[in-house]
Order: sequence, then C-alpha cells, then structure tokens
Amino acid sequence: MTIATAPIITPDEALNWTYDETLAGVVALLAEETGCLPDANATRGGDRAIGSDGVGSNCAEAFANDTFALRDYCWCEGGLHPEVVEWDTEDDTYLEMPPSGGTSSGCPLNFEHFASGVSGEWYKTLGRDMRFNRIARQHEALAILNDCLRSLTVHPGKEHFALFPAVRPTFRLAMGWSGESS
Repeated sequence: MTIATAPIITPDEALNWTYDETLAGVVALLAEETGCLPDANATRGGDRAIGSDGVGSNCAEAFANDTFALRDYCWCEGGLHPEVVEWDTEDDTYLEMPPSGGTSSGCPLNFEHFASGVSGEWYKTLGRDMRFNRIARQHEALAILNDCLRSLTVHPGKEHFALFPAVRPTFRLAMGWSGESS
C-alpha cells in the first residue's frame, strides 16, 4: 500500500494545533504495535519490515492501511516532498518546524486516522513537540485506538485484536465522528 499524500497545512492552521495527552498515548501504543509489520515507506522499496520498536524511533519507517497511517519524522528537506506553503520561523517564533510532519511543509503528517480526520505530528522522535489538529472529544481517543488495533488483525501475531468489541467508529456529517456502532 502506498502512503496517501498529506493534506496541506498552512502556517495559520498549524498555530491552532495543540497537544492532547490522550491522543499522544493512543499514538504511542499504536506505534509500538507496528513493530515488525511491513514497512509502507515507498522510498525504501522492497519487503522490509518495521523495526521491533515500531514507527516513531526516527528510522524512516511508515505503516499505513485503510484505517490509519503512522510515519516517522521526514528528513527530506524538500527533496522528496517539496514545500507547498510559505513559512518563516523568523516571523513567527512559535513555528519551530514547518506545518507538517517533517523538514518541509510538503512532508506527510506523522499520524492520520482517516475516519475521524484526526492528524498529528511530532519533531524528530515520537512524543517530542507532539501536536494534533484538534482535541479528541469524549471517548473518541478510545474509539480511534480500538479502530486502529482491530485493523491490524490481518497481520500474523495481531489476531488477538479481533477480540476487541466490534464497534466501528463512523462518520456522521451532521454530528461528526462517533465511536458508536454503525
């Protein structure tokens, strides 16, 4: 599976991103569970597996499926992902990194949960200067974790996640994301 192109985040949008302790914990748990799974990073090629520590250890690894994507910090400096928006740290001291998950504003985000629209990024290593596009609503972080873990059951050694309740988060246009059964 190839990694989807990251949404473009402008510097103004990046200023609205915030730290969410619960979502940070969810991403850390998911990152650990990606250890030894197939590496989806198209730039590496081959059938390489993610290291045993999982995505987030700054080894240019990535995992992606139809439910979520986790990617290490991107060091391309625009070589793989050219700048897509103007940003300048001299004019805005808050933006110590571009409004993306790497060294260029075109780099993909480090975490994306597709159904909820929750995205996150960190600086170099998982957990460092971590921020999300929004705060999780009540019970949403648990629903995201459940959804992501259940999506891993197709991989050997991850079948036990099928025992999680079959609650598939849904997206409702009028009400937004929900962890209720569809």
